[in-house]
Amino acid sequence: VPHYPPLTFRELIMSHKFLMDSNLGLRPDEQPWHDLFAQADIEPISTNDLERADKIFADHVPDIAFMPSADVHRLIRRGDHYYRGLAISTSKFTGEPTMRCCL
Repeated sequence: VPHYPPLTFRELIMSHKFLMDSNLGLRPDEQPWHDLFAQADIEPISTNDLERADKIFADHVPDIAFMPSADVHRLIRRGDHYYRGLAISTSKFTGEPTMRCCL
């Protein structure tokens, strides 16, 4: 059974948690993201450990996520509908998802 590092105390006490796959290029420690997250009281949880991300999803920790959609679909297939209200951004020009693999 894999061991997942627990969330830090800071990650647990912030009011909004934003889980992101660090492989997708969003860097929460860089500007403008760092200041934006701090001003909005959002604690970024950035990881490239997809098994840890799946565990965090299964525990219903994040309020916001920037992850491959397969992570969410695995939960839904298992009958976990906690994240059933998903938003997928679309292009105003084509009406198509601009990042088809991310939610």
